[in-house]
Formats: sequence, C-alpha cells, structure tokens
Amino acid sequence: MADPFHSSDLLVRELYESLLSKLKVVGPYKVEGKKTSLHLVNRAAFLGVHPKKEHLELNVVSSAPLDAKRGYKIEQVSKNRYHNRVRIERASDLDPELIHDIADAYRLMS
Repeated sequence: MADPFHSSDLLVRELYESLLSKLKVVGPYKVEGKKTSLHLVNRAAFLGVHPKKEHLELNVVSSAPLDAKRGYKIEQVSKNRYHNRVRIERASDLDPELIHDIADAYRLMS
C-alpha cells in the first residue's frame, strides 16, 4: 500500500490516529490506501482522508450539504449525494458534530 503520509508532518499522523480512535463508535470498516489518500469503507467509501503537509482534508459523503461553516467545499456528485470537504488542523476540529456527520455517512453508505 502506498504511504499517503510521505510529506506530512507528525501532527497530521496524530490527527489521523485521533480520527480513527473516535470512529470506533461507527462500526466496522476497512481502510483502503490510495496513492495520495485513504478511503474508509463499509460497503462503499463513506470518508476520504487526504493528508496534506500541515492538515488533514476529509471528504465526508452525505445526502444533503453539511453545515457551510464546517465544509469549505461542497460538491453535489449526484441527485442525492454530496461530498463535503472539511479541513482538520487541530484535534479540537474532530468534535462530536463532525463525528456524528461521519457516522451518518457510514450509515448512508452501508
């Protein structure tokens, strides 16, 4: 598997580990490594994780746009599917609201 963390700093790896720890409540999933990202998959991908040099970029799947203050880019990919990009710069960004949104994505893509 490719290492998408090759140019990331330690903080980015710690944010990723913190994210995985918080996602234990959503249910079983597997992590599929891509060249520059990771996909968290149940039946289908519900979360994309894109390590950047100084932050994580999450791509959360939803049936409606997430709160605009959280998502910095929202893309409608089909009639009932949205990809919401969320920038994670510190551990406090992984708040209960975001984990709830990711749990909703998990159920949506199950």
